[in-house]
Amino acid sequence: MQERPIGFLDSGVGGLTVIKAAVKLLPYENMVFIGDQAHLPYGNKTAAQIIKYVRAAVNFLQTKEVKAIVFACNTATAYALPVLQAEVDLPLLGVVESGARAALAQTQNQKIAVLATQATVQTDIYSKLLHQLNPTVAVHSWAMPDFVPIVENNQAQTPQTQSLVDRCLAPVRAWDMDTIILGCTHYPILAPAIQASVGPQVHLVDAGAATAVTLKQFLNQQQLAIKQPQQPKYEFYTTGDPQAFDQVAQQWLPELMIPAQAVNLDEGAI
Repeated sequence: MQERPIGFLDSGVGGLTVIKAAVKLLPYENMVFIGDQAHLPYGNKTAAQIIKYVRAAVNFLQTKEVKAIVFACNTATAYALPVLQAEVDLPLLGVVESGARAALAQTQNQKIAVLATQATVQTDIYSKLLHQLNPTVAVHSWAMPDFVPIVENNQAQTPQTQSLVDRCLAPVRAWDMDTIILGCTHYPILAPAIQASVGPQVHLVDAGAATAVTLKQFLNQQQLAIKQPQQPKYEFYTTGDPQAFDQVAQQWLPELMIPAQAVNLDEGAI
């Protein structure tokens, strides 16, 4: 069981930010990633569509005999995680709770902003969870629908992107928060532009990186972690264009440089 890979799923390449953090913390673990770029973005889809797409990705990862699955996507976590946990006899971990706890540990003025997709914002999942953990914290969520296409199109580092990020974050800057949760796993790729926009005094919380910490703790607690040094195996799959996937992946994960393979998850095709 220990030698089995860890599965990761996302709507696109954003989940690679979780993989990057997980590789650093779990250097001997085998990993399989599926990015559902054919249905990108999840942020403007209905709940039923999101659950359908995520279920197909989970089914695919099960064919890879994974020992656990990380929902490396906030929208998938918000809509599909509770549903799939009732259907699948495997550990399923999401990104929201880890991000919320990391933000509460960071904030000093008890004011936390959340940047996420429209679908995630509509669930109010971060606000609900943050208030469960700390009823006195102030939370404000903003949808950033332009951010995911920027990342998927490999435009994260252009001057035009900085200008767009500045415009999108104007209402966020006007609110006196000291902590921002990057509530979409695509957004850490835009972290330099976001940080430049809000200023160095604001702490950015990468929910995906926080989830990697939770994943390590879980594997150790369940005695599922690989303890002996080994050369890990990585597999990357996309339902979209592998070349487009690789262009972003090679910038974000240059140490791996493993080409993505195309896979069709529609109508149960694997």
